[in-house]
Amino acid sequence: MEKKIEIFPSLLGANFLSLEDDLEKLSEIGIKTIHYDVMDGHFVDDISFGEPLLRKLFTSHPEFNYDVHLMVSNPLKKLEDFYKIGAKKITIHLEAKHLSLNLIQYLINQYPKLELGISISPETDVEETFYLLPFISSILIMSVVPGKGGQKFIENSLNKVQVLKEKRKELNFAIAIDGGINDENIDKVISAGADHIIVGSYLFKILNDKEKVVSFLRR
Repeated sequence: MEKKIEIFPSLLGANFLSLEDDLEKLSEIGIKTIHYDVMDGHFVDDISFGEPLLRKLFTSHPEFNYDVHLMVSNPLKKLEDFYKIGAKKITIHLEAKHLSLNLIQYLINQYPKLELGISISPETDVEETFYLLPFISSILIMSVVPGKGGQKFIENSLNKVQVLKEKRKELNFAIAIDGGINDENIDKVISAGADHIIVGSYLFKILNDKEKVVSFLRR
């Protein structure tokens, strides 16, 4: 089943000295969903955003949906915390400990309104996700090493997207991709079959040029 192509700005690429202004600009140009990376300092080296900031964002910018990406070692605990805040679209990593079909089925039963996604890092074969595809709402392909912004796009990520596009002809999940995406490679990403395209550093770098941003988003 084909999905609508959407671009999700990644908060990890924002300038936090001007975050409120940037969020206002994203709202004005019609962005619907913000990608929210959560890093625990264990699954990846760095630490990023937690529950307090997202709680404030829900209050100050309720016009956005928040796409929470858990790059954490123990996703079950964090997923419960973020779901209670109000996050209804949450992605966990296949490489995280304890992830299994039983856990996926438990989460689906426990949180029936949750849009549950899984993500894989560049070193993971996409075939390892096949047994989970009938149960999830989306799969996120990392096209950079998780944990840091501003990295170069890994080209063979497109192969994973193409494989998933074939697999989902009789299934109902969205294909997302995250990392190193800009105006030079976004068309290739779309052609490969991605529906949800997460853009951080590049999008916030051009955010003051409204005409350029609108052109980039018009895909």
